[in-house]
Amino acid sequence: RAMAEWALGHIRVFSKKIDTNFVAAESRVWDSELTEKVFGKRALVVGTGSIGTETGRLLRAVGLQVCGVGRSARAGGDAFDEIYGVDQLNALLPEFDFVVLVTPLTDQTRNLFGAHQFAQMKSTARFLNMGRGALVDEPALIGALHAGEIAGAALDVFHEEPLPASSPIRDAPNCLISPHNSG
Repeated sequence: RAMAEWALGHIRVFSKKIDTNFVAAESRVWDSELTEKVFGKRALVVGTGSIGTETGRLLRAVGLQVCGVGRSARAGGDAFDEIYGVDQLNALLPEFDFVVLVTPLTDQTRNLFGAHQFAQMKSTARFLNMGRGALVDEPALIGALHAGEIAGAALDVFHEEPLPASSPIRDAPNCLISPHNSG
Protein backbone atom coordinates (compact mmCIF):
# COMPACT_ATOMS: atom_id res chain seq x y z
CA ARG A 1 0.00 0.00 0.00
CA ALA A 2 2.85 2.40 0.80
CA MET A 3 4.26 2.09 -2.72
CA ALA A 4 0.82 2.62 -4.25
CA GLU A 5 0.49 5.78 -2.17
CA TRP A 6 3.92 6.95 -3.41
CA ALA A 7 2.72 6.56 -7.01
CA LEU A 8 -0.54 8.40 -6.33
CA GLY A 9 1.30 11.12 -4.44
CA HIS A 10 3.66 11.78 -7.33
CA ILE A 11 0.83 11.75 -9.85
CA ARG A 12 -0.86 14.42 -7.70
CA VAL A 13 2.38 16.43 -7.48
CA PHE A 14 2.61 16.45 -11.27
CA SER A 15 -1.05 17.19 -11.93
CA LYS A 16 -1.44 19.88 -9.25
CA LYS A 17 2.07 21.34 -9.76
CA ILE A 18 2.73 21.04 -6.05
CA ASP A 19 6.49 21.16 -6.50
CA THR A 20 6.46 24.34 -8.60
CA ASN A 21 3.79 25.97 -6.43
CA PHE A 22 5.97 25.35 -3.39
CA VAL A 23 8.95 27.02 -5.09
CA ALA A 24 6.73 29.92 -6.17
CA ALA A 25 5.49 30.37 -2.61
CA GLU A 26 9.07 30.42 -1.27
CA SER A 27 10.03 33.08 -3.80
CA ARG A 28 6.81 35.02 -3.13
CA VAL A 29 5.62 34.63 -6.72
CA TRP A 30 1.87 34.42 -7.36
CA ASP A 31 1.41 31.94 -10.23
CA SER A 32 -2.22 31.06 -10.81
CA GLU A 33 -1.67 28.71 -13.75
CA LEU A 34 -4.43 26.11 -14.01
CA THR A 35 -3.63 22.56 -12.94
CA GLU A 36 -4.76 19.23 -14.34
CA LYS A 37 -7.44 16.86 -13.09
CA VAL A 38 -6.44 13.23 -12.74
CA PHE A 39 -10.04 12.04 -12.99
CA GLY A 40 -10.43 10.30 -16.34
CA LYS A 41 -6.70 10.27 -17.14
CA ARG A 42 -5.16 6.96 -18.12
CA ALA A 43 -2.47 5.11 -16.18
CA LEU A 44 -0.53 2.06 -17.30
CA VAL A 45 0.92 -0.02 -14.47
CA VAL A 46 3.77 -2.20 -15.74
CA GLY A 47 3.96 -5.08 -13.30
CA THR A 48 0.77 -6.68 -12.07
CA GLY A 49 1.97 -8.47 -8.95
CA SER A 50 0.89 -7.45 -5.47
CA ILE A 51 2.42 -3.94 -5.64
CA GLY A 52 1.07 -3.26 -9.13
CA THR A 53 -2.36 -4.56 -8.20
CA GLU A 54 -2.56 -2.35 -5.10
CA THR A 55 -1.36 0.60 -7.19
CA GLY A 56 -4.05 -0.11 -9.77
CA ARG A 57 -6.74 -0.25 -7.09
CA LEU A 58 -5.69 3.04 -5.54
CA LEU A 59 -5.40 4.87 -8.86
CA ARG A 60 -8.82 3.60 -9.93
CA ALA A 61 -10.29 4.78 -6.63
CA VAL A 62 -9.42 8.39 -7.49
CA GLY A 63 -10.87 8.15 -10.98
CA LEU A 64 -8.01 7.16 -13.26
CA GLN A 65 -8.60 4.59 -15.96
CA VAL A 66 -5.99 1.94 -15.19
CA CYS A 67 -4.61 -0.86 -17.33
CA GLY A 68 -1.83 -3.26 -16.47
CA VAL A 69 0.99 -4.99 -18.28
CA GLY A 70 1.94 -8.46 -17.04
CA ARG A 71 3.71 -11.48 -18.45
CA SER A 72 0.55 -12.42 -20.32
CA ALA A 73 -2.84 -10.89 -21.14
CA ARG A 74 -5.71 -11.72 -18.79
CA ALA A 75 -8.80 -10.29 -17.15
CA GLY A 76 -8.23 -7.09 -15.19
CA GLY A 77 -10.21 -7.87 -12.05
CA ASP A 78 -10.86 -5.10 -9.52
CA ALA A 79 -7.53 -3.32 -10.06
CA PHE A 80 -7.29 -2.96 -13.83
CA ASP A 81 -9.65 -2.30 -16.70
CA GLU A 82 -7.56 -4.77 -18.67
CA ILE A 83 -4.20 -6.55 -18.37
CA TYR A 84 -2.08 -6.81 -21.50
CA GLY A 85 0.92 -9.00 -22.16
CA VAL A 86 4.38 -7.44 -22.04
CA ASP A 87 4.68 -8.10 -25.79
CA GLN A 88 2.09 -5.33 -26.28
CA LEU A 89 3.90 -2.72 -24.15
CA ASN A 90 5.36 -0.58 -26.95
CA ALA A 91 2.03 -0.37 -28.79
CA LEU A 92 0.23 0.71 -25.59
CA LEU A 93 2.57 3.50 -24.50
CA PRO A 94 1.10 6.27 -26.73
CA GLU A 95 -2.31 5.85 -25.06
CA PHE A 96 -1.40 6.66 -21.46
CA ASP A 97 -0.88 9.81 -19.39
CA PHE A 98 1.05 8.07 -16.60
CA VAL A 99 3.27 4.99 -16.83
CA VAL A 100 4.09 3.37 -13.49
CA LEU A 101 6.90 0.80 -13.50
CA VAL A 102 6.83 -1.76 -10.67
CA THR A 103 7.92 -4.95 -12.36
CA PRO A 104 10.66 -7.06 -10.74
CA LEU A 105 14.15 -7.06 -12.23
CA THR A 106 14.85 -10.16 -14.31
CA ASP A 107 16.96 -10.88 -17.38
CA GLN A 108 13.82 -10.16 -19.45
CA THR A 109 13.00 -6.84 -17.77
CA ARG A 110 16.50 -5.32 -17.54
CA ASN A 111 16.39 -2.04 -19.55
CA LEU A 112 12.70 -2.62 -20.29
CA PHE A 113 12.41 1.15 -20.77
CA GLY A 114 14.87 2.80 -23.12
CA ALA A 115 14.93 5.41 -25.86
CA HIS A 116 12.37 3.55 -28.00
CA GLN A 117 9.83 3.30 -25.17
CA PHE A 118 10.19 6.96 -24.17
CA ALA A 119 9.80 8.00 -27.81
CA GLN A 120 6.52 6.03 -27.95
CA MET A 121 5.01 7.86 -24.97
CA LYS A 122 2.93 11.05 -25.22
CA SER A 123 4.95 14.22 -24.84
CA THR A 124 2.58 15.05 -21.95
CA ALA A 125 3.08 11.69 -20.21
CA ARG A 126 4.80 11.19 -16.88
CA PHE A 127 6.94 8.15 -16.07
CA LEU A 128 7.21 6.75 -12.53
CA ASN A 129 9.70 4.06 -11.50
CA MET A 130 9.49 2.40 -8.12
CA GLY A 131 10.56 -1.04 -9.33
CA ARG A 132 14.31 -1.27 -9.82
CA GLY A 133 16.84 1.14 -11.31
CA ALA A 134 18.13 -1.37 -13.86
CA LEU A 135 14.68 -1.59 -15.46
CA VAL A 136 15.44 1.77 -17.10
CA ASP A 137 18.19 2.95 -19.42
CA GLU A 138 19.00 6.05 -17.36
CA PRO A 139 20.83 7.98 -20.14
CA ALA A 140 17.81 7.40 -22.42
CA LEU A 141 15.45 8.71 -19.72
CA ILE A 142 17.61 11.78 -19.15
CA GLY A 143 17.68 12.40 -22.89
CA ALA A 144 13.90 12.04 -23.15
CA LEU A 145 13.38 14.56 -20.36
CA HIS A 146 15.82 17.09 -21.85
CA ALA A 147 14.28 16.66 -25.32
CA GLY A 148 10.72 17.03 -24.01
CA GLU A 149 9.75 13.57 -25.29
CA ILE A 150 7.97 13.04 -21.97
CA ALA A 151 6.70 15.68 -19.54
CA GLY A 152 8.28 14.34 -16.38
CA ALA A 153 9.56 11.45 -14.30
CA ALA A 154 9.34 10.45 -10.66
CA LEU A 155 12.10 8.06 -9.62
CA ASP A 156 12.54 6.13 -6.40
CA VAL A 157 15.18 3.68 -7.65
CA PHE A 158 18.43 4.06 -9.54
CA HIS A 159 21.26 2.05 -11.04
CA GLU A 160 23.57 3.34 -8.32
CA GLU A 161 22.29 3.92 -4.80
CA PRO A 162 22.66 6.15 -3.00
CA LEU A 163 22.33 8.39 -6.05
CA PRO A 164 25.61 10.30 -6.40
CA ALA A 165 25.43 14.08 -6.04
CA SER A 166 27.03 14.32 -9.49
CA SER A 167 24.42 12.13 -11.22
CA PRO A 168 23.02 13.76 -14.38
CA ILE A 169 19.57 12.59 -13.29
CA ARG A 170 19.66 15.35 -10.69
CA ASP A 171 19.86 17.96 -13.48
CA ALA A 172 17.12 16.48 -15.67
CA PRO A 173 14.11 18.79 -16.05
CA ASN A 174 10.79 17.83 -14.46
CA CYS A 175 12.36 14.93 -12.58
CA LEU A 176 11.27 14.18 -9.02
CA ILE A 177 13.69 12.05 -6.98
CA SER A 178 13.15 10.13 -3.76
CA PRO A 179 15.78 8.05 -1.96
CA HIS A 180 14.35 4.53 -2.45
CA ASN A 181 11.78 5.04 0.28
CA SER A 182 8.48 4.46 -1.54
CA GLY A 183 7.87 1.28 0.46
